[in-house]
Amino acid sequence: MICFKCSEMHRALEASISTVKCLNSDDWNEFEISHLEAGGNEAFDQLIKKYSLPEVPALVKYKTKAAQHYRLQLESIANKTIFEDSAPSLEEGKLPCIITAEYFISV
Repeated sequence: MICFKCSEMHRALEASISTVKCLNSDDWNEFEISHLEAGGNEAFDQLIKKYSLPEVPALVKYKTKAAQHYRLQLESIANKTIFEDSAPSLEEGKLPCIITAEYFISV
């Protein structure tokens, strides 16, 4: 769960990066629930600290290679598939990704 201020920031991101749904009035499918259960703020905060990105603006850190890797890993968990991609190095993870309609392309 996130506050209104954080929900506005997440809504400013592309839907392929972050989706905001209301707990009370929106419908949630099994994939979305699994995705939510697999991730969360604590796991993402750990990732951000690992890549030394805590002070980077949210709209930048959510578009890094580290964040892309995290999203793909969560998607794999939610889909109950094996995730074999290795995490980017600490330096590479800070680099931006180009957003396409469905996926990110590493720069």
